[in-house]
Amino acid sequence: MGSGASAPVQRVSSAEATRRNTEIDQQLLVDKQEEKITFKLLLLGGSESGKSTIAKQMRIIHLNGFGETDLINYRFLVHSNLVELFTQLISAATRLKAHMDDETKRLITAFNAFRKSALFGSHEINDQAKYVIDKLWASSAIQGVYERREEITSLPDNTDYLIERFDQICRSDYIPNQQDILYSRIATTGVHEIRFPFNNRFFRYDLSFSLSDT
Repeated sequence: MGSGASAPVQRVSSAEATRRNTEIDQQLLVDKQEEKITFKLLLLGGSESGKSTIAKQMRIIHLNGFGETDLINYRFLVHSNLVELFTQLISAATRLKAHMDDETKRLITAFNAFRKSALFGSHEINDQAKYVIDKLWASSAIQGVYERREEITSLPDNTDYLIERFDQICRSDYIPNQQDILYSRIATTGVHEIRFPFNNRFFRYDLSFSLSDT
């Protein structure tokens, strides 16, 4: 509010305006030519159909894989996948009324406390959590559920892989390898684009995710 002077209007010379227009026209021409040699693929599918795995494979093969920051994020993701797996194993043991001795019940209480303490739902398994999960895995209740895993639809499809890699995943110096990344799971939504050059062509993958996809 008030009668302050307005800012001076910056005038662009005709030469500068011509230069800018030329740059814009050249970029539009480049974009048009690139569009002509771009193959577009739209990947659709339901949950667990492998769309995100294809996206990761394309990045590994054609875009130099994953950087240091990506690996740190995937470390948290793989740890969270492992925690979610044991959450589902415990839930299944309860539904199936598996026998749980006092020690197993104590371990479940400790595990749930650790799970609920995660910041923004992201877990990092420390030595204490590793001890609890390791003991839970050795319990007859969890072993019994695992033996019946084909009957339990709530278990993630990377269950066997996570169990096989448990000791490596829980190491304090753990860095995910390519297989860990490919087997990791996260809920994703929206459309994600991957674009890369190949044999003098461009490929653009558009991956459409619903809320329940991984």
